[in-house]
Amino acid sequence: MNGFKILTALLLLFLLPICVGAHELAPAEKQAILNGSHSVYLWLGAKHMLTGVEHLLFIFGMVFLLKRYVDVLRYVTTFTVAHSITLAWATYYGVSINYILVEAFIAISVLYIAMANLDAFRRLFRVPTPNMFISVMIFGLVHGMGLSERLQEFPMTGEHILINTLLFNIGVEFGQIVALSCILLWLSLFRKSNSFEFFRKISNYGLIAMSFLLFFMQISTFHYHHSAENTGTQMHTNSTFMME
Repeated sequence: MNGFKILTALLLLFLLPICVGAHELAPAEKQAILNGSHSVYLWLGAKHMLTGVEHLLFIFGMVFLLKRYVDVLRYVTTFTVAHSITLAWATYYGVSINYILVEAFIAISVLYIAMANLDAFRRLFRVPTPNMFISVMIFGLVHGMGLSERLQEFPMTGEHILINTLLFNIGVEFGQIVALSCILLWLSLFRKSNSFEFFRKISNYGLIAMSFLLFFMQISTFHYHHSAENTGTQMHTNSTFMME
């Protein structure tokens, strides 16, 4: 029975990117945004969190690191406050960083949390695990930039930026609560099991594999876009030169 639980859990972990899909908008959602509906931002925030592979993997790894519910509350609150700050600040002031690079850094955060879970810093590099409270705060700020990049893709007029940002963030927090509750319930099935240590290790190795996959996917996308832009610029320059 325990073996079946573990296989089911690992299957869900490795199929997560396929199951959740991309952050694509349905036609009805696009129309609601164009119609100026504020409530759609609430749904978009929750949807982005619940379909964001990198966010879900980070939360999964972070909860794995913690054994007491009070620690879960402390770290999740820190992560929430941090990503709320950068989400609101970057969106309101229109601060934009290449979203591909942001997503690549978020993939690194998944790698970091998995290495901490496996005590890899001490075993591989002979150094203690860096302060996790500060680390979670920093990664929360980066995740907030990623959320802001997504939100800034939507058309928002000046007078509606604050309310739409607030609604989007509330949706994100609701989605995070749903994801966190499911993860905690899922892990509760294994914590008292004799197979939990094996499950913990294999899950974190899975997180490491997924982080590398997500990172190289983002870097490949960045390289492709960069090459396409350079090719377009070169073609425009050559065309101008020939016309002259």
